[in-house]
This record gives sequence, structure tokens and C-alpha cells, in this order.
Amino acid sequence: MEAPIEVFLSYAREDGQLAQQFKKHLSILQLQGLITWYDLDMTPPGVNWREDINRHLDSAQIILLLISPDFLASNYAYEEMQRALERNATGTARVIPIILRPVLWKSTPLDRLQALPRDGKAMTTWKNLDLAFLDVTRGIREAIEDVAANPSISASKNAPHDLEASVRGKFEQLADNLLKSNSYIRGYEDIMRFSDNLEEKAQAQKSIETQRILTRHYLSEYQTLANQLRVRIPPEIAQISAHLGSIESRVS
Repeated sequence: MEAPIEVFLSYAREDGQLAQQFKKHLSILQLQGLITWYDLDMTPPGVNWREDINRHLDSAQIILLLISPDFLASNYAYEEMQRALERNATGTARVIPIILRPVLWKSTPLDRLQALPRDGKAMTTWKNLDLAFLDVTRGIREAIEDVAANPSISASKNAPHDLEASVRGKFEQLADNLLKSNSYIRGYEDIMRFSDNLEEKAQAQKSIETQRILTRHYLSEYQTLANQLRVRIPPEIAQISAHLGSIESRVS
């Protein structure tokens, strides 16, 4: 696969706990270099969250809707769903409903789409929730392979070095900031792993959190600029995104 597929995750706040579990499974696909992903918790402080979400919703190649009674009852989540369905209808994105909890979703426009888990059986009704997550993750992986082979969705993108000098410089600066912040985080993680000094480890943990926030800010800027200019996310930036996602899934 030439570049990771961009994934947007939409869910209701009330389903946050299930969404956090789901993100751990997405992180596996991210660590394999198959996807980069975005959700409402990734908007940095000081950024207009609605504008940030809409930018990512409009550029994502796969849009995952975590369906539940709270999702369908939320005006904003329903608006996201309608926007996603418009992109699905034009063939510029693949929308996948993921049925978290039992709800009459088949009486909505989602009824026209193939849902996950298989047969649209709500995840919380499975005897083993891990098996439900596994079924969904397998389905998403199949969708990733299909989207990667679909020219209308995986439209070719530029590499950062193909851009004019002034814009390229912005990408290079953000990439440099990301590489430095990620290097600091890995250094502090080594301290956490090998140090026997409790005070030193406590300070390292605080430093990881500081660098995590900074890295998320740089990454959001990079992804937003890449989305606007249709630029491929380089593998080294996708790896940083995956590393950051794994840290945030542990924190949650």
C-alpha cells in the first residue's frame, strides 16, 4: 500500500468508553502502517473543534460511524452522518456503520450500507466483546484493501517534496518538530522502563504528557495542511501518529 488510508471515527460522547476500546483495535491497524485516523478527542486546545472535525470528515477515505441510541439521538452526530453519506453517495469516501448497541438503525438511511459486525448484530449483545471487536477489525481491514484499490476514493496525492518551496518548508518544519518531540517521548519512555529512581520516573511521566500534548498539536497541524493540499502522509509521520495513538490509548 503506497500510503496509509485516512480514517475518521464518529461517535456519541456517551459511547466514549466503548470508543476507547475500539481505538485500541484501530491502533493495531495504524501500527501496521495501514491507516491514520482522527476523532473528536484529537482536536488540540485553542482550535475550533467543529472546523477541525469538518476538515477531517471531508478528507477521510473511510468514515466509521459508531451507531447507538445516543448517536442517532444526537443532532450533531446525525449531521456528521448525513455529511458522511453525501460523500459515500458521490464515491469519494467509504462509510461503514458499526453497530455498538441495539437501536433501530435499519429505519435510517444507514440501512442501505453494509454494517459491521457481520449481520449488523450489535457489539454489546455478543457473548464475548473481544470477538465482536475482532470481527469489526477484520471487516475494516477488508475495506482498507478495497479502498486502496479504488481510484475514486484513494485519489493520488502529492509528496511533500513535490510542493513549492514556501509550502514545503512548512511541512519540513512540522516534520522536524514531530521527530524531535517523538524522540523526547521515546527517551522518557526508556527512563520509565529502566530507571529504579521513583522520582526520576515520576518526572519522566510528566514530561511524556507534556510532549504528548505538543506532539498532538504538531500532528494536527501537519494532517490539516496535508488534507488541504492533498499531500500523502509520509511513513515516518504515520509511525509517529501510531506511537502517539498507542500512548493515548494507554492513558485512556
